[in-house]
Amino acid sequence: MNGTQGSRRWKARAAFLGLCIFAHAGMPESQAQDVSAPAIGNRATAAAEADQNNAAADISVKGWMRYDTSNPDLGVGYFTITNNGMQNHLLTGVTSPACDQFIARHSDQESTDYTSGLFTRLALPRQSTMDFPEGGYHLVCLHTKSGLKTGDEVPVTFTFLGGSSKVVEFPIHAPSVELPAN
Repeated sequence: MNGTQGSRRWKARAAFLGLCIFAHAGMPESQAQDVSAPAIGNRATAAAEADQNNAAADISVKGWMRYDTSNPDLGVGYFTITNNGMQNHLLTGVTSPACDQFIARHSDQESTDYTSGLFTRLALPRQSTMDFPEGGYHLVCLHTKSGLKTGDEVPVTFTFLGGSSKVVEFPIHAPSVELPAN
């Protein structure tokens, strides 16, 4: 197999995995189980779950947060997540004691329920890096805890399919400052 065929095969697998994740996320729990169980089989399901048990060992995350001066109840988080492993993984949640809940937003796009839940079903293809920078998709920290200031670090927990998790310290950068209107 040449490099082009391997690349196409990898892209097809990643696309299929993404479609399965989004299709599963929109189904009622009972229907999702009924659809997936016969198609995958018990041994394959057990093997896939075993591959996910150590997802945190394959994943590295680096990020930071800041709070909004116009609304101190909100914070934003930006990060880069890398799957260094040979297995595809699935991010199933992001939490922190610094806020009540994280949701996802894009700086320039309309917000929907599907956007809000992005980080509860994000496919992490093997040997890949995803960047969530300023101006793109990012975390929004709802109901931030008081007392946090620039220079503090807050623990952010990334949870993966299979139950493993990784805690990463996000430093708090200076709050965003709105520019005066001209």
